[in-house]
Amino acid sequence: MKKMLMVSVLFLSACSSPPEPPQVDWEQNPETVNTQLMDWQPTYSVIKSDKVNSSWVKVIHNFRPENRLYDDAVFYSVAHSDSVIV
Repeated sequence: MKKMLMVSVLFLSACSSPPEPPQVDWEQNPETVNTQLMDWQPTYSVIKSDKVNSSWVKVIHNFRPENRLYDDAVFYSVAHSDSVIV
């Protein structure tokens, strides 16, 4: 009987509606947020890793420089290689 009562209490409490969100006071003065956003500029180079601790080979079949739709493994291999042979 106690188990049935406990299960029904948990079931009813879990099905209750969520609390109402706090209301916004629209008559207050607006406050500016993020006044100093970063000025992001794209870079067209790969930052080389400062620690290369093994030698390995990455082969890219049908390499075309104008493609530029390579997966992350290509950029990882360029950043972590001592040399790149094209």
